[in-house]
Amino acid sequence: MQGAVLLLAGAIAATPPTDPWPISVLEDLVTGPLAGRPLVVYLDETLGFSTSQLIRSAFQGVPLVLADLRIQGKEWCERQTQEVLGAGWLVHLVLLGSNATVFFEDLATVECNWQPLYLLLVNTRGGSPDALMEEAFSRVEHLALLSVQDRASNSSLSTFIYSFFPFSHQAPVRLTGIWSTSTSLQHLFVDRFPSFEGYQFQIASWVDDYPYLYLTSGETDDLRQVRELQTGEASGLQVEVLDTLGYTLNFTYTMMTRPEDWLWGELQDGAWTGMLGKVHSGEKNFTVNFFGYNLERTRAFDASSPYWMEGYGLTILAPPPLPKWRAAYYPFNVFVWGCCVAAFLLVVIGWTLQGGSSGGDGKGWLYLLRPLLNQSLPTLPSSQGLRISIATWCLAAFILTTAYTANLFAFLSVPAFPPRIRTVEELAESSLRVTMCDYGEFVPEALNVSGNQYYRALGTKLDLHEEYNNTLPLLINGSHAFLESYSYSRILLKLSDYDVSATYMLKEQLYPAHLCWYYKKHSPWKHRLDRGLVRLVEAGLVGHWIQEKTNQLLGRGWQSEDGGTRQDSPLSLQHLQAPFLILLLVLLVSVLVLLVEIILHKLKEGSGCVTSQTLSYNLWKLQHCITREIR
Repeated sequence: MQGAVLLLAGAIAATPPTDPWPISVLEDLVTGPLAGRPLVVYLDETLGFSTSQLIRSAFQGVPLVLADLRIQGKEWCERQTQEVLGAGWLVHLVLLGSNATVFFEDLATVECNWQPLYLLLVNTRGGSPDALMEEAFSRVEHLALLSVQDRASNSSLSTFIYSFFPFSHQAPVRLTGIWSTSTSLQHLFVDRFPSFEGYQFQIASWVDDYPYLYLTSGETDDLRQVRELQTGEASGLQVEVLDTLGYTLNFTYTMMTRPEDWLWGELQDGAWTGMLGKVHSGEKNFTVNFFGYNLERTRAFDASSPYWMEGYGLTILAPPPLPKWRAAYYPFNVFVWGCCVAAFLLVVIGWTLQGGSSGGDGKGWLYLLRPLLNQSLPTLPSSQGLRISIATWCLAAFILTTAYTANLFAFLSVPAFPPRIRTVEELAESSLRVTMCDYGEFVPEALNVSGNQYYRALGTKLDLHEEYNNTLPLLINGSHAFLESYSYSRILLKLSDYDVSATYMLKEQLYPAHLCWYYKKHSPWKHRLDRGLVRLVEAGLVGHWIQEKTNQLLGRGWQSEDGGTRQDSPLSLQHLQAPFLILLLVLLVSVLVLLVEIILHKLKEGSGCVTSQTLSYNLWKLQHCITREIR
């Protein structure tokens, strides 16, 4: 056991008890089920037990912290540490008299974190065990009462153990056993919540939270229509979990379609809004929507065990594909093209210096250009050194042309895209703004006060809107990135009436957190639901249900980047724009060179400078080689 809180409650009487029964029970408790545990002892002088008497008899050798019940409960609570108020390794021992009633009523009304794990009432004068039903003890997980049998009717004293079962319809206060020196802690504090006995939980919910909680209808498969009309049956992960736990623990539940203020839940001006506001005020028992842990919520509510982990995703409009006429130079980036040109110039210079300015059928640079165009060499140089040079250059040209041709095939048939924004840092430094629906989540404020400079940059350019109809057009226009919970965003975009097929989501999520349920503060029964949640997670059912619901909403195959199997299409003239444009460019250059040569020929008639191997002839052969390569 994690610890215990021991509360000895005496009947309110003017005459203090004189028999040794209470002290003997204390001795048996300290040496029995509570052996070896430090105590916080609350003293009430109206019972007549002095501090020295108790320490000498019942608590000899036990570490003690002493408190006085004559002060107000609020004042005492403000002075204590969290360990004293609710640490499981401490045993709280309280001798109650006339001052105790006011003290614990005060604890129940103030914002105090006093929540013993185990609470034992000891009634020294017998009487009704209905004290268990007091509001001050409603937050205790394990509760019991020891009551001695009426001395007037039986000389042999017996001490009975009672407990309070708040979900019981017939007898909430029940006899659970008889005290003896062999009673263990488990028998003293029985489980008060073996089941919820058909209780109907009131759940604060917003049934528009894919894939966790959403509306569906058997009459139509159009989820857009169901979402707009807000009619149909609740479905999603949370329904599966609640139905399973309800069947096991015997409870039912009802849900809200949405909160009246249309807010998720945050602290505004000292009051909680939205679904969390309903739970905080006690109108509802707990909420099951997309809520993660944060310090502000865990102080005001009891959080369940985590059942899933997710954050907020950013959706961005994908840039359009690059023009296909530019596919001719896509296989290499600018740096590689520059290196190729520089290498060719160096080879030409080296070739010339080696005496290879003439290569058999033209200038040296045209001779060296042939390997780059996959053309054979008409003759080989006579020099052995030049042959080694041309062999090395042919090998390098073969590697370059093979790499270029392989990549060219891909770029001619598959669209090429410019670089995309892949990280939050790139988005923060880009010109894109961010848009989000303002439904009372913590994200906008958290971005503005974040210690991360990129998160703060997103917060400064975040535009909040009331409706998704105002945010999604900004995404489609390409001016904003869309911020929303990751799974919900992915499903919402498919169900929307806008064409969002050309969008993608960043893999990085903002504020990833473990998701949980939030209960009203000091709910003593939450551990029963927590155990069920943990078992469902460990069995893999939570992950299975999320996958199943997402498949139902998006269709199978949604995990692939393009949403399914890509359909191959034959090459069209559009794919071959680049080769034809290059051919046209070469023809234009050839015509210009021809005109230049005609003019030069007119100027230098009879000089004999123009031979059969003119510039126009060589360019014509170059054009002819390129045409053959394209074919």
